[in-house]
Amino acid sequence: MPPAPPGPDHGPHATYLGLGHYIGVPRIGDDQHTDTWTSHWTIPMSAPGTLCDPNRVLRLIRTGTAALDEEADT
Repeated sequence: MPPAPPGPDHGPHATYLGLGHYIGVPRIGDDQHTDTWTSHWTIPMSAPGTLCDPNRVLRLIRTGTAALDEEADT
């Protein structure tokens, strides 16, 4: 994601870390699951620097939050 997502509030299950924070990501081309605990791309990147749409990430977070909240209510 770019360093400026749409809004700071992502709900109780996601935290925007902000500038100066880094997460480990797989190398480009690492898109095959192995028996080891290494990370891999579920959907391979088309090119280096091809970032996801922040609005789609926000929708994913909201969908996951709704599912977790619904599960907690049952």
